[in-house]
Amino acid sequence: RRPDGTRVGLATWQAAWKAFAERAELVVFSRDSARIVAAVWPDLAPRLSLRPHRLRHTPPPLRPVPAGRPVLGVLGNIGLQKGAGVVQTLGRRLAAPGTPGMVLIGNIDPAFALPPQVEVHGSYRVEDMSRIARQHGVTHWLIPSVWPETFCYTVHEALATGLPVMAFDLGAQGDAVRAAGNGIVLPFHPDADLAARVIDALPLLAMDKAS
Repeated sequence: RRPDGTRVGLATWQAAWKAFAERAELVVFSRDSARIVAAVWPDLAPRLSLRPHRLRHTPPPLRPVPAGRPVLGVLGNIGLQKGAGVVQTLGRRLAAPGTPGMVLIGNIDPAFALPPQVEVHGSYRVEDMSRIARQHGVTHWLIPSVWPETFCYTVHEALATGLPVMAFDLGAQGDAVRAAGNGIVLPFHPDADLAARVIDALPLLAMDKAS
């Protein structure tokens, strides 16, 4: 909205920013971001420079648990766009006895309450991530973002541990898991039952998948 409260349409917004973009150095941090920018301003696509970020700390690798109960580790501070609704639904479905475990290493928007069976570790340092995951018996990671990330530090940190990492097929997170040997790409559609798609991807799952 403008200061007087009137709405600015998307085309107007993009046209105004293009005048700036035409004079700027254009840097993106993932191939998906490059595709998005090029789709809006195709004439500026040749000027895009792809420079992925580098991790300041690379978590040490974790050994996969050979057998036993799967434990899904959700990594990061999870708000609406980061998939809080997916995490909340997953937590409820995985609260029954005999289902895989789930732990949130990070925090979640208080508007999305989790059942008591889902442990919430809270804030963490990346240097401690592998130790915390080992402590909770994490066997799989989930990066639940439901919007296209521009780089996504958490997906690269999770992949560095060597454990299987799931992310939806959009944004930089989708690109990252698709390119990794331990990545699992989950189909994405905004109207789909995304929690069910996570559950379907977990191996050795013996549970009723009805909601």
